[in-house]
Amino acid sequence: ADLPLPDMEVLSYGPGILTLCKPSMQRTEDLVARVAEVYPHVTVVSRLDSPTSGVLPVILAEDGSNVAKCFQAQFAGRLVHKDYVCLCEGSSLGVAGTTGEVQAPLRTFGDGQSVRSEVSELGKAAKTEYWVRARYLHPGSSG
Repeated sequence: ADLPLPDMEVLSYGPGILTLCKPSMQRTEDLVARVAEVYPHVTVVSRLDSPTSGVLPVILAEDGSNVAKCFQAQFAGRLVHKDYVCLCEGSSLGVAGTTGEVQAPLRTFGDGQSVRSEVSELGKAAKTEYWVRARYLHPGSSG
């Protein structure tokens, strides 16, 4: 469908849901606000940090509606699987092929302009599995 969302990459559109490609350095809240200019009732069920690009589902229904509750329940029930690929700098997690797991509670907070998450005893349980796909040398380093 030709959707009236200029300058947005729409990945899919279906009954009650729109999935967008969120560019890095753009806030989820800003992108959703632009969708709300075209679709008056939108609900956020997931968000990506500003530096993160990726798939962003936007529910085309009011918060509290059956459609929104259905999608929220899927996220709350951990039925949605998310994969992230990132390039990291710092201490090594191991050689290529190394796998591991981090379990730590994450607390999300913000001031309306910026939202972020951090490890905190006050947060919700979270589990991250990682896999070292490759190792790269920082430009200018030796060895």
